[in-house]
Amino acid sequence: KVVYMIAADAETNKERQKKHNGFFTAFAMQYVYGKADILTAQTKQQSENFTKNRKRKPDIIIKNIYLNDNSEDIIHSEKNTILWVGRLSEIKKPELFLELAKKFPSEKFVMIAPVVLEKKEYGKEIRTKAKEIKNLQYIPYVKPEEVKNYYRKAKIYVLTSELEGFSNTMAESMQSECPVLSYHVNPENILRENECGFCADKNIEQFYSGFEKLNHNAELRKSFGQNGSKYISENHLKDLIIKEFKKLFR
Repeated sequence: KVVYMIAADAETNKERQKKHNGFFTAFAMQYVYGKADILTAQTKQQSENFTKNRKRKPDIIIKNIYLNDNSEDIIHSEKNTILWVGRLSEIKKPELFLELAKKFPSEKFVMIAPVVLEKKEYGKEIRTKAKEIKNLQYIPYVKPEEVKNYYRKAKIYVLTSELEGFSNTMAESMQSECPVLSYHVNPENILRENECGFCADKNIEQFYSGFEKLNHNAELRKSFGQNGSKYISENHLKDLIIKEFKKLFR
């Protein structure tokens, strides 16, 4: 059987996929969707959007796997940075993070952001602006096995993307008991329902307000962080997801 997992929310809409992945990728993927024996989605919302726009319903929802990360040695009182992780592309809206850093000059911001080939000029522009902000540390690349150290030191993880599925960076921050401040992305409303972060729903004033609430309340950050870690443990660990995969081949 050919199994294809929808990787990002951009795939749920043909025009959106053309915009973000290019015409040829969007064209080729029509063939993939048609030939897949089993089509899986990452979230219920993603499945519903794909069904609405593509006229094919995914067969099952399979959540991403995240390995269990020992959080016993996390010390909340030592978390002191505001973190952003992602590729430098327009859809990630990194400029919102730069504006946040400028608005709160007494806080320490860390940005891990490689420039990608297809967005090279845009990436260089953001990188140049980032380096001009005194309270922001710009890091072009961190090895995957080392990035968790940055999540563990962060007191707030900021997600500024306009469009994501269930973001890997969101999950990684939640594993490290770091609350999430999202500008727009909130798959299946997990941030509110599980009380592990704030979503601004594309409202810039709510975005800044959410930051201030988290930044000025250490107990709230700790509570949200622990709730996020609990959510990952209960929904995304390997054994749970393998059980769902086995259902595909019965």
